[in-house]
Amino acid sequence: MSIFPSLLLSLALSCQSVPAGCVGSQNGANANAVLERHIASLKDTLCSVGVQLPSKDKYASLEKFLNDCFGEGGSCGNEASPAPAPEATPKPTPQPTAAPVPTATPKPTAAPVPTAAPMPTATPKPTATPKPTAAPVPTATPKPSQGNSSYAYEVIELVNVERARYGLSALSPDDTLMSAADERAAEIVRSFSHTRPNGSKFSTVLSEYGVSYRHAGENIAYGQGSPSEVVNAWMNSSGHRANILNGSYTKIGVGCRKSGGTYYWSQLFTG
Repeated sequence: MSIFPSLLLSLALSCQSVPAGCVGSQNGANANAVLERHIASLKDTLCSVGVQLPSKDKYASLEKFLNDCFGEGGSCGNEASPAPAPEATPKPTPQPTAAPVPTATPKPTAAPVPTAAPMPTATPKPTATPKPTAAPVPTATPKPSQGNSSYAYEVIELVNVERARYGLSALSPDDTLMSAADERAAEIVRSFSHTRPNGSKFSTVLSEYGVSYRHAGENIAYGQGSPSEVVNAWMNSSGHRANILNGSYTKIGVGCRKSGGTYYWSQLFTG
C-alpha cells in the first residue's frame, strides 16, 4: 500500500530520539517507555488501515517490531497482494497455413530430332527427243489370185445343165464378157456388193470392156469351195435363179478369185 512508506518515514523520525543501547538502564527505561509509546502509536496507525499486528505487546526495539510486522517470518495479516501481472496480450490466432499447391513436375523436354540432311537433287537427265512415229503402213488388202478359168468354165457347163432342164437354150461364153466377170470377182474381194468399189453400178464394167447389150444381169457369191456348190447355192435363191433361167440372155461370163482361202464368184449375163 502507498501508506506504508509514509508510516515508515514517520517512525524512523520518531526513533531518532531513542538512544541506541539504552535498554537495561534508567535511561534505558525511559527509552523503552518512549519506544513503547511510539510502537503503540504505530500500532494504532497500522490498525486504522487494517494491518493485523503481531501478538507481542512489547518490543525491545523498533527494529524488532518492524521485523515482526514486515520482515522475514513476520506474521502480520493482509500482506500486500502482489501486483497482478499484466495480462499477456493474447497472441493472434495463427491463420491456418494454406496447403501448398503442388508444383507440377515439369515434363522433360524432348530431345530435338535431328533434321535429316537433304538428299542432293539428282541432276535431271536431258529428255531424249522423241523419234517421230513412223506412219503405220496400211495393211495391204490381200490380192486375189489369178482367175481360175477351169472353175469358171465348169460353172458355165453346170448353168447350161440347169437351163436345159427348163427347156432353155444354152448360154454362150464370150471372151470379153469373161474378162469383165473376172474383174468383178476381184472387186468383190474388197467390197462384196453389186456396187463397185468406185461407187458405180456393176454394169459400168461392161462399158469399160466395150460389151454391147440390151439386157444385163449379175450374180455374185463367196465362200463356196467348188463350182457345183456355188451353182447349187444360186439355184436355191430366187433372184439368182431368175438370172440363170432368164430366156432374154444369150451370153455369159464367169469370174473366180481366191483370197485368204476363200473363193469369190461372179456371173455376168447379157442379151
